[in-house]
Amino acid sequence: MRRNNKQSVKTELMDICENVIQLKNKEYTSLNSRANNQKANREARKKTKETKEEPIE
Repeated sequence: MRRNNKQSVKTELMDICENVIQLKNKEYTSLNSRANNQKANREARKKTKETKEEPIE
């Protein structure tokens, strides 16, 4: 009997990471774009950390 693999990366986290990638692809030098990039990166790191701490059932 084979064990089913659990999904370790949630779709919510994938959406956040895609947002970070899209922001990185835009090359703006204004302070607003830099702040948006930092905010998106912070949110992605936070969600990744939360996901790692959650027990996988």
